Amino acid sequence: MADTRKQVDSRVMFGLLLLNLAVHFVPFERPGFQPDDFHFLHNARVEPAWSFVEISMAQATRPLGFLLYILTPKMLGLHQPGQLAVLVVTTSLLTGLVYVQLVGALPRNVANLAALAFVVWPVKHEIYASQFLGVINLAGALIVGSALLYKRWARTSSAASLGLAVICYGLSIFTYEIGYLAPLVFYLVGRAERPRPYGVALFLVPAGLYWVFRLTHGTVPIGGGLYPLSLKLLAWNLLTSLPSNLAGFQVARNTGYGLWGVISGPIWFQVWCGVTALVVGGLAKRWIGEAQRPPQAGAQWGIQAASGLMSAALLALPAAMVLVESRHSVLAAIGMGVVVAALAARLRTPLGLVTLLTLMLATQGLALRQAEASRLQASVHELIMQRGEEIRAASVVVVDIASLARRVRYTWGERNTNALRSYWGIDAFGAWGFEYMVEDAIYEGKTPRRPAVRSCSGELVITESSVMCDRDYANQAPFKVARLGTLIIDFKTMTLP
Repeated sequence: MADTRKQVDSRVMFGLLLLNLAVHFVPFERPGFQPDDFHFLHNARVEPAWSFVEISMAQATRPLGFLLYILTPKMLGLHQPGQLAVLVVTTSLLTGLVYVQLVGALPRNVANLAALAFVVWPVKHEIYASQFLGVINLAGALIVGSALLYKRWARTSSAASLGLAVICYGLSIFTYEIGYLAPLVFYLVGRAERPRPYGVALFLVPAGLYWVFRLTHGTVPIGGGLYPLSLKLLAWNLLTSLPSNLAGFQVARNTGYGLWGVISGPIWFQVWCGVTALVVGGLAKRWIGEAQRPPQAGAQWGIQAASGLMSAALLALPAAMVLVESRHSVLAAIGMGVVVAALAARLRTPLGLVTLLTLMLATQGLALRQAEASRLQASVHELIMQRGEEIRAASVVVVDIASLARRVRYTWGERNTNALRSYWGIDAFGAWGFEYMVEDAIYEGKTPRRPAVRSCSGELVITESSVMCDRDYANQAPFKVARLGTLIIDFKTMTLP
């Protein structure tokens, strides 16, 4: 660890933290909330006051994660500055730890480039989208912290460092299992100092306890995170989702979508992107040039790129048991940052520079689109909150989501289902989100009687006796309810942000 500290450049660290803010949080607003945020808010309000701890511990996976999912709205509610603070703090912590880790494993200039690529890697943009995703950032930070502690043990034989590394690993996988195979990467990175693998064997203890916990908890009171163990699904995701997420379709899709966000964004945002590109481009150009100078650089780049890709694959591999989404591969972005840095150092300087700046601009464009979706979410929530008295008197509430979808430009979403998305992997609205949004509108200190909530994503037909919808937002099936006692909430006249 002492050697790593000597190599860490505080100016680079500060610059990376500023870059994290510049590319992921401008515009500086997160007023909207995902459907899951309202779900977790509901669980935070259950009685008695601390029963949400029992609910979280009954989860078959991610018990600590679900505890934090619920504890956050328990403490902050739907507090907009609080949500922004959660995301800024957790992503900054992850960025700083990743930089320290890369500096300890690579030549300084390559480490700088790899950390830069990690910050701007567009596939991990999802973790910046919503308050509850800060928990995933924390799980990632715990894994990177575990890696640093393991490397300290490899250098110094400090039993305390190894013990803390195992504890951090255990806390991480019980929070969110994105780093389940990370100890293999720890060993591959640290074997130069400590080739014997017995230290890695200790990580089998929490790894095994994870499966004991999962197999002995068959219920999932909240939902999510528990998927059937299927070799067929694993094989399919290994061949499709994993390579797509690391270096294929998702990178191309997010880059194209993000660049379109910059091109179609407001003038002030384009100017901001231009200024950011000039500053970052100057630094990246210098680092690329310095990384090309050592005579051994030509031989090392291939080893660095292959090592980065292998690490990324191992870090994303656990998600292949389900579906490889961006949140699952946030750690894999560290390895992909190494790949991009090695390629940038190998390519001619202009090509390497263009690659890094393209990724950065794409991520900025994604941040703009996220801010637009967040404003839309906030407007919908505000409109529903204004209908509190009518909701309290109703027996059924029908939310006409199609009336909103028809007014929104389809730069994102699925027209056939009107499933508007705040990000490619997350719905901006969901049937369960509307259910708990309606509950929030009539909440007065205790969980109230909530009317039945149905969301219509298709054609809504209203007669004197009934309300009919040809496509339910949740299951795409038609439904019909009595007109008497039914409140219809639509967005035909809502002012779009």
